[in-house]
Amino acid sequence: MPRPRIDAGILDRMVEIRRHLHRHPELSNRKIGTGAYLRPMLAGHGISDIRDVARYGLAVDIVGSARPSIAMW
Repeated sequence: MPRPRIDAGILDRMVEIRRHLHRHPELSNRKIGTGAYLRPMLAGHGISDIRDVARYGLAVDIVGSARPSIAMW
């Protein structure tokens, strides 16, 4: 099955996010800064139902046309 193509702008942003998170490492199950970094970014993209999970995680539902859903932790 061929991999879906990702828009270059989105791919660049994903790499930027990954690099930011790797520059600011946190202990497992204590990722306060990670959630603080991601929550406003998600909200800024119109994702309003951001749920806290297991004290330090975030859960969102993103429904798209290419795939049924995307999960992020």
